Amino acid sequence: MISESWPNWRKFGNVQRRWDNGMLIEVKNLKKWFPLHEGWIAALLSKGEQGVLKAVDGVSFEMDQGEVLGLAGESGCGKTTIGMTLMKLYEPTSGEILFDGQNVVTLLGKNLKPWRRKAQIVFQNPYESLNPRFTIIDTLMEPLHIHQIGTKDERTDIIRRTLEDCGLKPVEDYIHKFPHELSGGQRQRVSIAKAMVLKPRFIVADEPVSMLDVSIRAGILKLLKSLSQNRGLTILYISHDLSSMGYICDRIAIMYLGKIVEVGPPQAILDRPSHPYTQALISAVPFSNPSIKRKRVNLPGEIPNPIDLPQGCRFRPRCKKMMDCCLESEPGLTEIGEFHSVSCHLYL
Repeated sequence: MISESWPNWRKFGNVQRRWDNGMLIEVKNLKKWFPLHEGWIAALLSKGEQGVLKAVDGVSFEMDQGEVLGLAGESGCGKTTIGMTLMKLYEPTSGEILFDGQNVVTLLGKNLKPWRRKAQIVFQNPYESLNPRFTIIDTLMEPLHIHQIGTKDERTDIIRRTLEDCGLKPVEDYIHKFPHELSGGQRQRVSIAKAMVLKPRFIVADEPVSMLDVSIRAGILKLLKSLSQNRGLTILYISHDLSSMGYICDRIAIMYLGKIVEVGPPQAILDRPSHPYTQALISAVPFSNPSIKRKRVNLPGEIPNPIDLPQGCRFRPRCKKMMDCCLESEPGLTEIGEFHSVSCHLYL
């Protein structure tokens, strides 16, 4: 649930390290377009012009060492595609991904292997992300073997310490079990441990609690937050649950149809949303205090087709505050407050 008030952002979570540790990741005008494979009749009607689905369409942001950036929005807005592209699981259509000054986009083949140790991903479904034929020790041993880290005894020691750090204690109760012998929360902790066993500097957490019972979500969020604070781990936290972002994130970015439309500290995004789309999202999240009433913002119409985006502002067809200029041009991000930017003609 969203709190009625938020602490000052400079003192919130991990944010103080933004001025101490420096930038780790810089994403510049990232695009990921998926070509559409049409039948021959559709190809004739389109006169040979192949359509594309613009899942991510010119996204730029940066992350400091130890920062947790939340990425929120409706299903299909491009959140997961950004995470998969940052991990090079999707090849970007264009743009740059600078990791500690190195352009990851240019890395291919064997040159990717050293970078893989520095960046890992935790998937949404722990039931599918673990090999059912591997015990837990085999699951965590595999990345250490691939990257040739330590001797067998040293690898076992690394695995034990990692499982303990991820809250699986005593280790002997888990290390020789198979995934089907664990609960959903324990499986997700193993997935996080698998990502952390290589001691990465950056992880993408793609809706890591959405498949879990509500009663155990808080423990996973607390684990991710402690890893960021204690290890200086940089996390891209992808979710549609804005209430959980208020707890774990240092900044929140709101996406709509492949674009970031607003980004800022939790206090600004959750208490004072500026973009009409963000306002609608926040109005749908309940307060923890049922006596507080808030007007629901309903959006007319449906999300436009990402294959045929509207001219000008892509939120225009659903916006009650649309102006003539919204038809002509797409607004860029404009700073409207300290660390708070919004993409809307209302603020230009």
